[in-house]
Amino acid sequence: LNVNYDMTVRDSDNSVVQFMYGEDGMDISKAQFIETSKQLRFLDLNRDAIVRPEITKKLVNDDDLNEQIKAHLKKVKAWNKKQGSLVQKRKISAFAKFSAETA
Repeated sequence: LNVNYDMTVRDSDNSVVQFMYGEDGMDISKAQFIETSKQLRFLDLNRDAIVRPEITKKLVNDDDLNEQIKAHLKKVKAWNKKQGSLVQKRKISAFAKFSAETA
């Protein structure tokens, strides 16, 4: 996923995943650079996956899917334990490190 200059969140094929990112409240759907014929049509065709509660309920109750998610989550936790959390790691540039050592 990418956050673009227009503050949209897009996936690898440049489809809009989220129109507004951040707190500025910009209405991206009215921007001239959105390919309305392509992007908004795709979202409209797939809105039933979000709007229809029976689809959501079916996904929640899918035991096979839940097991796959749990297995993947277990792998992620094992990786984090081995590698350390990326959030906790603090990257310091060479100049900042040099400055701290010579101060």
